[in-house]
Amino acid sequence: NVFWHEAKARLDMGIVPLYFHGHTAGSAYDISPLLFWSFREEDQHTLVLPPLLTYYRKTPQSRHLLVLPFFDYRETDTTQLLVSPLAVHAKGPGFEATVIGGLYWHLAGPEIEARIVGPIYWDFKAKTPGTRLTTVFPLYWRYEKPEETTHLLLNVMWSYGKTKLGPSWGFHFFPFVDLVSYHPDHFLWQVLLGALGRETQADSARWRVGWVWTEPTKIAR
Repeated sequence: NVFWHEAKARLDMGIVPLYFHGHTAGSAYDISPLLFWSFREEDQHTLVLPPLLTYYRKTPQSRHLLVLPFFDYRETDTTQLLVSPLAVHAKGPGFEATVIGGLYWHLAGPEIEARIVGPIYWDFKAKTPGTRLTTVFPLYWRYEKPEETTHLLLNVMWSYGKTKLGPSWGFHFFPFVDLVSYHPDHFLWQVLLGALGRETQADSARWRVGWVWTEPTKIAR
């Protein structure tokens, strides 16, 4: 090894080397023992920087940067990985994950995506069934599915969607008022969770008195 023979020769002469440079047909080096170590071999490069123990290596397929105690970062053409005392980030084909301080989470994969800002904001999405749950805990909730979306804010809930018979919607101010329409020919209202109410559907109607429904009757046209 040219480097070590050169270093030994200088030490034998009582010389403390501060910088080395050398090269061969396929590699080269630059070294200052207290400042940096650099090695290059064709399409690869390795660099070490004391005193923080900084290590860097690059190849055509990957990159690696380590700065202790702050972070370790690795990357290829298809993946990424960052690890530090405060954060972790990983990314690859079809998935991604990020965690910061244990409070922020972002997870994404082929079937699910989740985002959390703890302890207040939570968001979960299932891609295949097309459902999603979001909350600003504990004040607001939102639940989404392909045929309907529902919101809940304190004691007020409202929803909207579509059925085979047409658009649907609902409004609830618990425990006082409920208004619901399952399709354009349907409408229901009630108060005090059904103490009094009425429902109409197509050409029939029924009343609700004392939480008990009457038999449907035809509506005069």
